[in-house]
Amino acid sequence: AKPAVDEEQAEDVENMAHVEQEAQSAQVAHISIHNKGVSISQVEASQLFRLYGRLQSSAGHQGSGLGLYITKCIIDAHGGTLRLDPPTPDISGTTFSFDLPM
Repeated sequence: AKPAVDEEQAEDVENMAHVEQEAQSAQVAHISIHNKGVSISQVEASQLFRLYGRLQSSAGHQGSGLGLYITKCIIDAHGGTLRLDPPTPDISGTTFSFDLPM
């Protein structure tokens, strides 16, 4: 039987996103997810968490515009916060962070 994920696919996933967890305190968990793809401009940032929100730069990519909206709803329901971190000039891609109370 073929494995569910081969080494090449695992490497692709590693190159697509990096997840970091750091505890700010015993009360809050802070998690950051960095995508090495296209950066999101500050102009487009205001549209990110809207229902059916699709960015101009996402033309040609599949998606319903629900993913980040649903993610934000779930995090909000647990008393957390979700945000787009400001871009850094030396790192391409996008970083989302969220905090959840423990």
